[in-house]
Amino acid sequence: MKTIKYILTINFILCIAFTIMAQGIVIITGNETWTSNQDIDYGIQIEPGAVLTIESTVRFAPDAKLIVKRGGKLTVDGGVLTNLNSNSLWPGIEVWGRSDKSQYSSHPSGYLYQGKASFTNGALVMNAFIGVLAGKTDDEFDYKNIDGFPIIPIEPGYTGGIIMAHSSEFRNNKIGVYLPEYENFHPVNDEPRDNLSYFKNCNFYFTSTIIPDIDPEAFIKLVGVSGILTEGNHFINTYLDRQITPVSGIISLNSSFKVLDYCLDLYQPCQNVRISKFEDLGYGIMVLGTETNKSFLVDSAYFNGNVYGIYSSGINDFIVIRNQFLAGFVGIRIDDDAAGFRIEENVFDQFWAGIIFLDTGEARNTLYKNWFEDNYISVLSQGNNRDANSSNGLTIRCNEFDYNQRDILVLANGANNLGIAPYQGSPAPLPDAPAGNIFSWYSPKDSDIRNLCEHIYYYYHGIKNGEDRLEPKYISGVTKEENKDAAWGDDSCPSNINPPGGGFNEGQLRFLIADAKQQAEAVNTVINALKDAGDTEALYWNVSTSAPWQSLEVYNELMSSSPYISNKVLASAIEKENVLIDAMIRNILVANPHSAKSNELLDLLEQRFQALPDYMWDEILEGRDIVSVFENLQATFSYYRNKEAEYQKQLIHLYLNYNTASSKDTIINILLADNSLHQWYQAAFIRQEQGNNVAALDILNSIPTTFSLDSEKLIAHNDIITFVSKTEALRQQGKSIYLPDSTTVAWLLDMMDNGSKPASNYARNILVAHSIVEYEPEIPLPDFNKSDLVKHRKRSNVTQQDEVIILHPNPAKDFVIINYDLQGFNLINAQAFLTVTGIEGKIIETMSLQKNRDQVVFPLSDYKPGTYIISIYYSNRIIETKRLIVH
Repeated sequence: MKTIKYILTINFILCIAFTIMAQGIVIITGNETWTSNQDIDYGIQIEPGAVLTIESTVRFAPDAKLIVKRGGKLTVDGGVLTNLNSNSLWPGIEVWGRSDKSQYSSHPSGYLYQGKASFTNGALVMNAFIGVLAGKTDDEFDYKNIDGFPIIPIEPGYTGGIIMAHSSEFRNNKIGVYLPEYENFHPVNDEPRDNLSYFKNCNFYFTSTIIPDIDPEAFIKLVGVSGILTEGNHFINTYLDRQITPVSGIISLNSSFKVLDYCLDLYQPCQNVRISKFEDLGYGIMVLGTETNKSFLVDSAYFNGNVYGIYSSGINDFIVIRNQFLAGFVGIRIDDDAAGFRIEENVFDQFWAGIIFLDTGEARNTLYKNWFEDNYISVLSQGNNRDANSSNGLTIRCNEFDYNQRDILVLANGANNLGIAPYQGSPAPLPDAPAGNIFSWYSPKDSDIRNLCEHIYYYYHGIKNGEDRLEPKYISGVTKEENKDAAWGDDSCPSNINPPGGGFNEGQLRFLIADAKQQAEAVNTVINALKDAGDTEALYWNVSTSAPWQSLEVYNELMSSSPYISNKVLASAIEKENVLIDAMIRNILVANPHSAKSNELLDLLEQRFQALPDYMWDEILEGRDIVSVFENLQATFSYYRNKEAEYQKQLIHLYLNYNTASSKDTIINILLADNSLHQWYQAAFIRQEQGNNVAALDILNSIPTTFSLDSEKLIAHNDIITFVSKTEALRQQGKSIYLPDSTTVAWLLDMMDNGSKPASNYARNILVAHSIVEYEPEIPLPDFNKSDLVKHRKRSNVTQQDEVIILHPNPAKDFVIINYDLQGFNLINAQAFLTVTGIEGKIIETMSLQKNRDQVVFPLSDYKPGTYIISIYYSNRIIETKRLIVH
């Protein structure tokens, strides 16, 4: 009984003491544990070396912060931190750090340089402007006017605070947790290290309105941090309209993080896990990048009912694998230049669009081995997701489509109309060479693949082994080709996550890269020997400088080089209308069926002064359904280059996991060794993030001399240099472009509005991350009544000619064009043929006529000067004769 009285007395004394302290800011200087409920009017400060443990409910007035100073420690062990005034939020917790110190480093007094906040055992932080901030806000900042501030002002030098949350909850905060710019490092050798902050087995909820005029922003906000670990967290909105108030689960700007499941077992191997969930949000995850090499991993998460599951802009090398995306507007959207990403073994069910790719650029990217079911559009490519001058670009491989209205749709984005990589699969005699997609076969109107951009080739398995839907049945803008040497089976679409397609070590990957590169070079050697007779520049010169009297010579040279003529030479041939007349250019293009698949060449053909007749257009466009040996060689070359790119991607991901200076150096060497403009920019951005601006500018300044940049790309390049230089100038002033002040905001707005891509997108992403500008990704609304881009518009309106035979030129020297018209005759039931007769009446040459109308290029090299008779017979009777004079 005395013991009980003693405890009551102590508690009473503590309450009286606390009441006195609550009249001002509560200063914690030692180790304290609060087990009773408290109301805080003026705030709490935990001093360096002090520890406050909260196991009760603590309510905070509208101006009362909880500050964990550098070296202080807060532990919320099952406690609740919430607002005191139901009509107002409280500011939240600030965990102060030292930006110049490692999170591993300790003060000489024994405590960490960084402040630290831990949450465990059902701890709850709710109704705050910022639940927990790993930094210090500017003293002038007014939380109550948070929506009026363009940027939450973070005090320079105070970032790096540590936040560790386990089995806790963050509810109804404007921003649940905010980690502003800080890079952790090894305290001895300064090697970069992941941030020590993590969130495991936590709940982030919106369950009711916050207060009027305060819009929620995100559960977790990351700006310029690395290695944030999240495991088994639930990000769920049960109250707000996700379309009117698009709150995000995670917003990331130039940060790296992981979203994984959480093991509920004490011992390995783990049998029971809690998966990460994102439900009913505007953006499950929004990842924004500017001149960055930081990336993210999302593995085995669950997305349900979000407007966007994952939105990524300007990010390379991210990994999204083994996730389930259900019932939203868009599952994943990838905007702006992106390379090296992996989107594999995910499920997309009941979306307007499962995945959207917008202007991801020239990189050899692959969407691999995912499952799409019951979507309006499964895969939507918009704009330029390929290179204009090579076979590089986005390939779509080994995905299964079931019950979708549109499996693959390829649209333009304004003037950006390149589409996806030209070769989807290849004819190589290997089980994984064809594209390997399984289609819905939803309807007979191009529902499997509809392509409204540059033409694509699609190779499918010829030996199907019972899987008939490997062949796309309903297509447009596509030439499909059966690979009869490839059998569908277990080796056709192996997993890249684990063996046999993944899980390799560094040595194995380097061997695989070298082998694929050697195979590609071998095929390319054959291509170069055949293309343009082995000398593109010489053939181009011969064609472009030719004169009308050289017509037959140029024609014969081009025909003898077919079907291996490059588009560059074909374009020159089309433009030489005074040399290569209708029949000649028709024959050349028919002999090179890849010409029918090039919108650029067909546009040039339409611009000829003398329009081609309909039947010639039809013959040329038949090339869209033909695949030549030349095209098959290029598809095989592309196959091996894609294999090389896949293994290189896995190698880069391996080095990214190390997060050391030496691993970054290795990545830079890999990137610079590849003749890719995008990868050179990546290498420069790594140097920039390392703080080596001189090396970054060295790479950037060498790009115009290494790559051929047209005027548009040169302007874009100069804007990138301007952006990099601005970033460095602010860094020298102790500022950050990622946490901009009002002056920098004005500069970013100008760059966003007036700069060129990608620099304008970088500026936009910073402004969007801080809610300075509202940005809703443009959604293409496809017009399914629009005709495909078959270039067959400009027709000559020539009716049946009055004469059966027209000879041109006449007199002739090297050749004559025999233009005949038998449209009134039935060549199915009777035979027609043409004869050349000498003046003495002897038949010199006979030619069978298979078409009702044509122009025949007739060489005269074997004919002596003189007069000849050209006759056409039908059903053994002469129809018409014409006299030809040969000089």
